[in-house]
Amino acid sequence: MNWFENKNQDLIVSSNALIEAKYDFTLWQKRVFVYMITCIDKNDKDFKPLRIWIKDLINFYGVVNGETTYSIIRSVPMELLNKKMIIPYVTSEGFARERIANIFSAVDSPKDN
Repeated sequence: MNWFENKNQDLIVSSNALIEAKYDFTLWQKRVFVYMITCIDKNDKDFKPLRIWIKDLINFYGVVNGETTYSIIRSVPMELLNKKMIIPYVTSEGFARERIANIFSAVDSPKDN
């Protein structure tokens, strides 16, 4: 499946700044990030909290649901909380700049027993 299409074949559009941003993801960090982008309404002006279910990620990517897969995916939100991306841009005055941003500002997850 193309990363920029969801199962309904709706095209996902992202800015060049996001495409050109620098970030270092593991496979599942990248998958969760891309899936998260597919969940954003293209007309949305503010980013509302998203609830992403592990079973939906497993179905979306067509992987085998097993204890290891579940455990890996469950750790991703906390890992992405510490990740930053560097987004290059040019100011209106023509100066090359970089904006450093956290991937997530907060994560809400079930409490471990």
